[in-house]
Amino acid sequence: NACYAALLGDAIDNCVGDGMFEDTSSAQLVSQELFREINEPDVYTKLPPKKPTKEGAMEYEFTRNYQRRLPDTPWLPPFGIENYGIVMPRRGAEAWKQFDLTGLVQQEYEHLPESYGIDLELSEKDVKVYRDELVKRGVFENEDEVSAQLVYVNGRFAPQLSIVSEEAYNLKEAPTDRPDLMKAFAQLPDGFTDAMPSEVGEMSEQQEEKQGQSIAHMSWPHHNVGPAASQFAINNQQGMACFAALNTLRTKSVTLIDVPAHKVVEKPIVIINAVSRGGGAKDVQEIKQRGEGVSFHPRLLVNAMPYSKVSIIQSSVDLFNEEVDENEVAQENPAFYEDETFLPKFYNGYTQLLIRTNATVQHSYVDETGGMVTPNVESLDKDIRTKEANRAALKNTHFEVIDAHLTGGDAVYKSTVIEMGGNGRNRIGYTANILQPNQEVFLDAMVLTGGVQKSDIRTTLHHSGYKSVSKQQLKFMVGGRSTLSFRGRIRIEDEAQQTDADQLSRTLLLTDKARLWAIPSLEIAADDVKCTHGCSVSDLSDEELFYFKSRGINNIDGRKLQMYGFVRDVARSVDPVTFEKVKDRVFDRLNNIVYLGKRAIEQDFASI
Repeated sequence: NACYAALLGDAIDNCVGDGMFEDTSSAQLVSQELFREINEPDVYTKLPPKKPTKEGAMEYEFTRNYQRRLPDTPWLPPFGIENYGIVMPRRGAEAWKQFDLTGLVQQEYEHLPESYGIDLELSEKDVKVYRDELVKRGVFENEDEVSAQLVYVNGRFAPQLSIVSEEAYNLKEAPTDRPDLMKAFAQLPDGFTDAMPSEVGEMSEQQEEKQGQSIAHMSWPHHNVGPAASQFAINNQQGMACFAALNTLRTKSVTLIDVPAHKVVEKPIVIINAVSRGGGAKDVQEIKQRGEGVSFHPRLLVNAMPYSKVSIIQSSVDLFNEEVDENEVAQENPAFYEDETFLPKFYNGYTQLLIRTNATVQHSYVDETGGMVTPNVESLDKDIRTKEANRAALKNTHFEVIDAHLTGGDAVYKSTVIEMGGNGRNRIGYTANILQPNQEVFLDAMVLTGGVQKSDIRTTLHHSGYKSVSKQQLKFMVGGRSTLSFRGRIRIEDEAQQTDADQLSRTLLLTDKARLWAIPSLEIAADDVKCTHGCSVSDLSDEELFYFKSRGINNIDGRKLQMYGFVRDVARSVDPVTFEKVKDRVFDRLNNIVYLGKRAIEQDFASI
């Protein structure tokens, strides 16, 4: 709570932030309903609310998830909501058991970049320096290859580096003339916004009310999860709602992609979030002496109207490589090397997508912040391990919440998530709410970890539409002394009959010191579905390595070839415009974490 309060800053006093959407409902962190329940005099005796059954009769909502305290018992709030009415991270909580919460809490990120929320003005010389660096990083595209390209540096929009269009632009202020967008900006994941978004326009009020159904009461009365603040619901959440709310409070950098109905955007839209060593903070030396850091809260909202089509490439990248000589870089590139001092950074991103009837969205998310991990830390060489332990980016934390809502029938969402940054703590929370019939969601994800990183990825595919389809392919490569935690959840409501849902996670443990926790799960309330989930954990095949040796390829190069083949199909799922560049950058990261020594266990091992 103290860590979260520091991130809130002055916003904690009145639960109102200084960001763009301070008046939206998600900015009210304290759950008024929850605390009103505490103070009601008849809380011991009143009956639960009534809900209509499928037959139309009204019945009291007595279910196993309905929580009421007995007379004369103390009121104990569900685990983690004591201060704000929204779930706070706890080391013993299901969502955070394997995450490095201790490191997150011990590092303060209370500062914001200087002039946060004001566009970044650059000279002609500075523009060239920035552009050359982004091209070097492989994320900057030529004008003729994109329909729009928006660049943010340390959370500030850089108009001189950007190309805006009618469909994609940076928001200067909250779009109060668009109630549908304002409602979307107030949306929180994990059921803390209880009503699902509804289709805009072509519905009556009764239809919209029916479509915006309550998450807590889906599959009622026997299989509903109950209120988001109940312990039963909390046990199945990703735990990222509090950081989504923090983003809503603090964000001043908002990208809006608003694609009109029947519009096909032929070329991809590129979003670049670039971060420098000092994070753009003021008084960097003083902040460093106090051991504090800086935080960013980028926001992206995609609104794909009916029968539209768009491809989006979203990248997070460093402006500097830790391995270069700092003095040399400072002399050659004074424009954006604003300070040679490194500050710990907390990147708290929130991406929302609203995909309407017959709309198709292809979305690629790639994170490369934090530089490269130190190779070969699994060895007994103390110098190598000390170098990795002292690597500055280990103090960084990178969060990204991706929350997609398919609100219209026959909508399609194709997504690719690639996490290969070198930050000390990485966490991705991915949710797709499949609300209407005949919708399709495809997820290809890849996570590369090395050094002593602590990474976490959570996926939730929530089916409530008839005859919908979801396919997940997740590939993880865990090297060095790093750890990775994965939990994949598929929930199918009783109305989502004839659903076809697949989830497959495959992991390569590259060293004897790497660790993985993988928990795939299914929650099925319907009785006519086709669902599968699978999880495999293995090492690189000695038989294949022997084959490479017989062809004159040594162990190291053979391992590289195996690793390339393992992740190539995920890299191919990104937009073709950037595929070759992404592939090269993925291969560079793989070369950095390839295992150089001999394993303690020489035989192949695998668990299916």
